[in-house]
Amino acid sequence: MKLSPKDLYRLRLAQLVAQRGALRAQQAEQTLRELVLEMEQQYGLLGTTSSIDVHTGEVRVTSDPDNIGGRGVAEG
Repeated sequence: MKLSPKDLYRLRLAQLVAQRGALRAQQAEQTLRELVLEMEQQYGLLGTTSSIDVHTGEVRVTSDPDNIGGRGVAEG
């Protein structure tokens, strides 16, 4: 048994819509990283062991530069 041409078209179209959604999510993540970078520069965090918590807006200072975690970590 084989899908009808119409159903095959609908299936492939749904795949493309899903791919478009994934690309938009990647674009949103990239925009977030760019904004965090701008804010790290604005608040003088670049080159430090500090990072911005994007959920709370708090700046976290890590004493161990080898153990920095989270998004928006400034690299020196």
